[in-house]
Amino acid sequence: TMFIEDASGGAEIRIGIYDIASQYPIGSQVALHLQNSAVMLNNGVVVVGLPPYSYDNEPREFEAPEIINRHIVRGTSVEEVEPMLCNIAELNESLCGRFIKVVGITHTPLEEELLPTLEGYHRFTDNSNNAIFTSVSTYADFATAEIPIGEVDICGILHYESVGMNIGKQFVIKPRFKDDVSIANSSTL
Repeated sequence: TMFIEDASGGAEIRIGIYDIASQYPIGSQVALHLQNSAVMLNNGVVVVGLPPYSYDNEPREFEAPEIINRHIVRGTSVEEVEPMLCNIAELNESLCGRFIKVVGITHTPLEEELLPTLEGYHRFTDNSNNAIFTSVSTYADFATAEIPIGEVDICGILHYESVGMNIGKQFVIKPRFKDDVSIANSSTL
């Protein structure tokens, strides 16, 4: 999966190749050709891929290089990518799929954890008790990293999805790397 965004919003592009970052480094400019592709909304995020198989309802990945090159054209420039700074209270579904940063939030688990690692869903709250969750896949190379104690700043892609535990849908930020979860600095919103 690759996430793209412009001034109008963000989208997830499903690509069926390994090491996407080597072909599309972070900050690459791309153009999409959507003819004969499928677009849907999933967990608040616009998802783009090939039309689903008859037994499925989600877009499938662009797989073969010829198909990828027909739908995704990479530009020559690579630019620095900065997250959009957001307060939890101002989050809305139109921000889903975008790279955001929430600062000065604290891990507030729903149940006691001995050594909490980033893996799975975790709740964080701000000073007004507004909540956002993080989600890190078991397969992420930083899944076993411990959650920092105290206030943290978190960057990642915003989703709106069910977090389980009978809580229902919540805003979820999905960090890309270990450094996307860091001890809060002195800057605040």
